[in-house]
Amino acid sequence: MSLQKEWRGNCGKTDIFSGHRLQWSGQYNKEALLAAKVIILKDCYAQHASKINSDAFTGFGKVANGLGPKVGSTTSAAEKILAARYSPRSILGVDQVAERITVFIWWIATIAAVTAAQAAAVFDIDSHPNAVGICYSVWHSLGYDNGNPPDISEIEAGHGSFSPEPNWHWWGRPDGGYYQGGNNGVLDRHFSQISGAGIDFIVIDATNLAGYGNYAPGLFTEPSDALLAEMQNQAAAGKPTPNVVFWVRTASTDADPSAVGRFVQDRYYNNPNYANFWVTFKGKPLMLTSDTLPDQLTGRFTLRKMWGLQGSLAQSEWSFLQDAPQNVATTNGVPEQISVCVAKQQSYISDKSTATSRKQGATYAAQWAKAFQVHPQVVLLTWWNEWMAQRQGNDANGNPQFVDEFDGEYSRDIEPQDPSQPGSHGSHYLTWTQQYISAYKANQPIPGGLTGY
Repeated sequence: MSLQKEWRGNCGKTDIFSGHRLQWSGQYNKEALLAAKVIILKDCYAQHASKINSDAFTGFGKVANGLGPKVGSTTSAAEKILAARYSPRSILGVDQVAERITVFIWWIATIAAVTAAQAAAVFDIDSHPNAVGICYSVWHSLGYDNGNPPDISEIEAGHGSFSPEPNWHWWGRPDGGYYQGGNNGVLDRHFSQISGAGIDFIVIDATNLAGYGNYAPGLFTEPSDALLAEMQNQAAAGKPTPNVVFWVRTASTDADPSAVGRFVQDRYYNNPNYANFWVTFKGKPLMLTSDTLPDQLTGRFTLRKMWGLQGSLAQSEWSFLQDAPQNVATTNGVPEQISVCVAKQQSYISDKSTATSRKQGATYAAQWAKAFQVHPQVVLLTWWNEWMAQRQGNDANGNPQFVDEFDGEYSRDIEPQDPSQPGSHGSHYLTWTQQYISAYKANQPIPGGLTGY
């Protein structure tokens, strides 16, 4: 008889405190026994969930932890019943009381731990050959402007005007409104949308930082702290979240190219509370770099240099932005990574003579076509939520210039846009992303007709 069958035979009693005193057995090792316990405890919980009402649970918790009133002074019916039943005055002995309380608490804690573990676990690229990630920004507090920032989609429709250089401008308004980095409601929505689309991990952009820890709080540390804390909350509630990769500045011109990476390591990767949220590759956490591969980081991380618009890629060099058909990152001849974008620039994305617009989804479709053809280990989407760009003076004709984001068609984000804005593409790109990824991971042909809005 298997462990599972033995324990299932002891489950099914109507009393939630009976039949669950599971003992270590000399004939089984602890790892096998714990694995079987997890399966049975979840089955038992499903059978008895209706008997665990909130009043009884709260009352039992007070008594079990010595916080409830003594017998004779209980106030709620649940506490009276529990205190009478599990006090030394009851027909049970003191040792039995302690044992049953301990087992019950262990049982509930294990169920909670299993649920959280299922919702948050390290994502290993080598074990997931069709991995999909997406670039992610946390910097929005810099351009929030009290919820009324310059919005180029509105400006082009005749509402408002451009701000001077180097002020931040949003290319459009997110569905749900402009937001600051670290907003828990926004984070929850992002986690749900990103995970629901089949995206496995986010790549947090830290390439604009310099030095060790000397950052404007709104640019990186505060929103990143909030993001990982909210991931903990979501995981504890059994809700899915994407995993996390950091993309750090390692400029060869910096006094210490490893400084940002070491700061991220110390602040985040060395925190055991975040251990389940990382992405591993080649046996180590994956960290992306903007330029060099510092020796100070190679012992702890698998490093990959990543930048955009390269004409060709060196061995193991990744890209986040490429012309179609895109270059493919390879290591020892094995396709490792490819970028997929919805639009792109050659210099300034506001220069519509050289930039490639969304073309109502046609640009995205062409980029996905290359990914379906090659099927590398990682597809990296550009971008989820950059939204903002600083004005970079004027072009030769006196028009404002912006590098990475400009307006609805000349922008790279997949996060849904407010459908009430002029020319909005709404949630089309999120919907298409889910359809592409679903087919990609199932090794099916690329879906057709995902254009137009």
